[in-house]
Amino acid sequence: MIENVEQYFKVDENAFYTNSEGKKMAKSVHGKSYDRYVKAKEQLSMQPSEISLIIDYVNEFLETIGVSKVENPIVTPQDIDYQKIAERYNLTDERDIIWMKFTTSGFLGVVATSNDVGFDYPTSSDDYDLPGEKTRWKYTTSSILLHKLGQKWDERFVLVFPLSKDINCKYNRHQIELGIGKYLVKMGVPILDYYSHNYH
Repeated sequence: MIENVEQYFKVDENAFYTNSEGKKMAKSVHGKSYDRYVKAKEQLSMQPSEISLIIDYVNEFLETIGVSKVENPIVTPQDIDYQKIAERYNLTDERDIIWMKFTTSGFLGVVATSNDVGFDYPTSSDDYDLPGEKTRWKYTTSSILLHKLGQKWDERFVLVFPLSKDINCKYNRHQIELGIGKYLVKMGVPILDYYSHNYH
């Protein structure tokens, strides 16, 4: 069990900046914002963590907060069926999963939540600011960071952790995403999209 687990549910203030109107904003990869890229380069200079170690850390965190551990979270992306996952793990919402994808060089690229595992990837820097159909930007921050770093997604597998909670778990999926991301950082796991789990 992890001691003082509450510390991992506080956002990293370095993930934000204050704009000219005094509003707290998430750091970006668009415009002249470079902090997330600089942090990604720093993470890339580290040694990637073993997948098995990351799984152990996540399960340790989940069990500490009253979520069932996942014996084998390694999933082939094409086999993901969110409705079946929700039924199997008795989830109230099929978005109640934590998922992680990796680079072909073994780095954890991002810690995320919801039913939207994908491997989008810009073909050039000209694509970074393309507008999306349902989102502001076509390409995710993590995919833009990978392109800038010369990395590629490993599309052979992802880690999927359904959040099957017991009655004592008081955290929602966004809080758990934050907690897991911060705990992995604390344990020395490099995450290329370092700040992503701080945003909801």
